Amino acid sequence: MSDQTGDSDLYQKGSPTGFIGSFEDILNSTMMELYADGNKTFTFGDIKFFKQWYDKLNQTDKNDVKTVISNGQLDLVNGAWMPPDEALT
Repeated sequence: MSDQTGDSDLYQKGSPTGFIGSFEDILNSTMMELYADGNKTFTFGDIKFFKQWYDKLNQTDKNDVKTVISNGQLDLVNGAWMPPDEALT
């Protein structure tokens, strides 16, 4: 499925948002990489989206998230619900 703009190539049936690259897709693939390779790190600042994703995880996956945070591989920054508007900072 493709159109002249290429937008339809980003559509993924079954994705919670319908698009490849949603925050769920990003966090899922990032967690797989972090858990597989202890040398990799990731910084994430959209706490609202992180919470939405985390709340849907089963207990085993939540424990994996806690492990990569404890290992210093996943850094949750900002401490706010959403990052500040870049135009205002």
